Amino acid sequence: MFSTLNTRNQLKFTFQIFITCCMIITWALLILFHVYPTQVYQGHCYFYNVHGIFCPGCGGTRAFENMLYGHFLRSFIYHPSVVVTVFFLLFSDISYLLYFITRGKVLYCELKIQHFIALDFVFLINFFIKNLLVLYFGYYAF
Repeated sequence: MFSTLNTRNQLKFTFQIFITCCMIITWALLILFHVYPTQVYQGHCYFYNVHGIFCPGCGGTRAFENMLYGHFLRSFIYHPSVVVTVFFLLFSDISYLLYFITRGKVLYCELKIQHFIALDFVFLINFFIKNLLVLYFGYYAF
């Protein structure tokens, strides 16, 4: 079955399967132990305590937890980068799975540096918008 794929593709496919399994196990454990986003300890952010503004990753954990429970809009509001990252990973995994199943007849989409640059822009835009809302309008929606 792996004879048509070279070693690099075998390792990449194995790694993607491993990541997918880890995501499924994490999701299953959260449901098994009934951990809901409102019950998770919300620790104080060192960056926020020192500088008085949100850090670029602020809201990422809440966004991931809300996404696991199907609250995609709330997840996007907490941190858009989490939703974009999961979309990139799922799209890449599904396209590579189709490549693997069809034995190379369907091309797959590799994540390239442009995808990560776009993700960096989403991080920065999120960082600036959250802090502008707080500093100039006193709006704490997060």
